Amino acid sequence: MAAKSAKGPGVSLSTVAGVLFTLAAVAGFMAWRVQLQVIDRQTSQHRGAFKKLHVAGKVPPNREVKEYLEQRGQRLAQAYAMALSRLAPMVDTSEGSADPQLYFQQRVHEVQRTLERLASARKMKIPDQLGFPKELPPADAAPRLLLQLKLIEDAAEIIMEQGISQLVSVRVEDPQPLPAAGEEETPFLMSLPVRFRFAGSLSALTKVLGALDGAVPLIDIQNMKVVKPPATQELEAELVVARYLVINPELPKPAEEPPPKKGTKKSS
Repeated sequence: MAAKSAKGPGVSLSTVAGVLFTLAAVAGFMAWRVQLQVIDRQTSQHRGAFKKLHVAGKVPPNREVKEYLEQRGQRLAQAYAMALSRLAPMVDTSEGSADPQLYFQQRVHEVQRTLERLASARKMKIPDQLGFPKELPPADAAPRLLLQLKLIEDAAEIIMEQGISQLVSVRVEDPQPLPAAGEEETPFLMSLPVRFRFAGSLSALTKVLGALDGAVPLIDIQNMKVVKPPATQELEAELVVARYLVINPELPKPAEEPPPKKGTKKSS
């Protein structure tokens, strides 16, 4: 006689699947909740950081902002000084600090001899004078005239190296403030022009302009004209070049914003 199978309280597969599905849904919901809380906490932290950087429409004077502004100010000051050194190179006047007038006269003779040696090596004629008056200049004009003398030395060497046949004359022009006098702005620079007159071929003139344009420190070409047309292969040209003297190196300070009146709201 076959034995009867024992029956007990069993659990159906559908019930087990339902429980597992419910547990998975609850776990997923809890993980989503935890992730949402993390995102909300990170958002609050970032919002708080942004609030620190925005107070009444201005950047607050905290340590990070102060360090950043100081470093940026130093970089701007360095870039400004570098630009000025290219635009308006200074001449060392320490040797002539005791008597700037005699020092200027001594430098005139030195530059004259230097150019005469260069001209002799190239079998070229140059003027006997460099365009300065024979009498001593006023003491306060000596630094400016030393800059013009340095310009004559540098520009004349460049011009003579380009194959011209003669340096006819050199003449020192009157300084010009920039912006010009009569304008509202305070003059920032003083233009110190020098007029050269030389003879040579059209090819030499082209080389002169190219060499002066690439000169460092800057030699500003202000004007050029042919004063005598070529009779054979040569022409005679006049060239005005300049360097600059900084007479007001301080940058203008930004205008301060007036404090808001009491009881008024600052517009955003």
